[in-house]
Order: sequence, then structure tokens, then C-alpha cells
Amino acid sequence: MSAHDAYARELHDAFGYFATWLPTAPVALGEVGRLRGKQFERLGKLDDYGVKFAVAKANVHAELQHASEGKVELKLESGAAAPVGPGTDGILTVGFKAKHAVFFRAEQCVGTSIDDLSQVGNSIVQLAEAGKWDREYLVVTEILSAERAIILMASESGASFAASVKGSMPIDAVDLVNAAVGAHIQRSSGLSLRIQANGQLTPLFKIGRLRRRFLGSEFRMRGENREERQPSGPELFAEVGFSDLGALTFSPGDAEPTS
Repeated sequence: MSAHDAYARELHDAFGYFATWLPTAPVALGEVGRLRGKQFERLGKLDDYGVKFAVAKANVHAELQHASEGKVELKLESGAAAPVGPGTDGILTVGFKAKHAVFFRAEQCVGTSIDDLSQVGNSIVQLAEAGKWDREYLVVTEILSAERAIILMASESGASFAASVKGSMPIDAVDLVNAAVGAHIQRSSGLSLRIQANGQLTPLFKIGRLRRRFLGSEFRMRGENREERQPSGPELFAEVGFSDLGALTFSPGDAEPTS
């Protein structure tokens, strides 16, 4: 399994969102694209197809954290002879016990979504029936933005990351991870991914597309033999999961942020 596949699957299992790859790639609400292999190829925005939508934005900020179970260890050590505490410097160490182990921490997260998804879906169905919409097109239906984040992934067992932090900051390990976003890196080895972001990024998102009901099952999944079932209802626009699309990467290009 590639690092990309492992990262995307683990975060989807943890949070129920697709994971942006690379995590710094721009993703915008209402983006339209299609799959080229595992890559989301940007084609435009819903507005380009005459589809307008309202935006729903969460009123609260959230903090998200995930560490591969049993494979990541956080330690706080003193940078001097004295124990860590007010007035002393400390060293935060993140150790990894397995290849592809992940440590993910994002703070000041805000979710933004298409508010009238049912109405948007009806518009997309009408476009498809008129031959103006490819049935394989994908739409970004929700994004989760973070103001600060630290994302680490091991390329090998024994990988590690260490950053100096000020003792005047809270000495709880989770708080120190937040502090380490802007801290001086003491050492870093064996990592396939290291992101310390102090500015907005969009590490998680949801996606939707047209799907058709089939007899004996709720929806057709990619790769299934269509001749084995007969359609039992009209097309619907619905959000899809990891089992439908797998891990996605984003093609180069600038996405316009949603205000």
C-alpha cells in the first residue's frame, strides 16, 4: 500500500472525510472534476454549469487529532538538566513504531458545506438528462478548513520528529503539539510527510456524484458488473464514500477559496 492510500484510508476511517493529498493542495466548495486514475482533475465550478448554491458554515471551531493506534508515541523532555516547567525549554518528540503510521492534529477547524444539496442534486440530474453533465463528474460538497495543523507520517518504523517548545507554554502533550507548529525543529528522520501549517489549509473534504438505485442494493459501487442488476429507480445525486472512490489526489491548479 502506498503512503497516499494508507493516509487517506486512515483519516477516512477516523473522521469520515476524504483526506486531501497532498494536504496543502487547494480544495474549494462546489468544485467539479472527474477521475483520471486516482487523481481528481479539476474541470470548473458548479457556477460554470449554471448551478447556484447556498453555503452553510459552522459557527464553532473544532480541534481534530488522530494518531495511529499503538504506533505513535508522544514524549515531552527537558532541554536542560531541570524538569520541564515554567521558565525552562522542552523538547516534544513524536516517535513512530510502524511504516505509514500517522500523527494528525488540526485546530481552529471550520466546516463549510453546500446547504441546499438536494436542490443542487436536482439541478445536476436535469443537466445530465439534457446531456450537459457527464454522469461521472464529481462535486466537492463539504470542506473542512484548519488555521493550524501538524501532520506527520512515517516512511519506516523508528521514524521520529522533535521540536523545541518553550516551558512557559502548557506542558500537556496535546498543547505542546499545537505549540510545535511554529517551533524550532530539533530533528526529523524517516518521515514521508511533514507539514507544519500556520495558515489556512483544507485537509479534509466530502464529495458527491450521480448514482442510480439498483435492485437488491442501495447503490451501484464502482467496479461492479452492471449486467447483474437492473436499475430500479431514477438517478440521484449523493455523497460517496471511500469504498466508492478510494484515495484521491488533486491535479495542479488554483482553487478559489469559499468566503
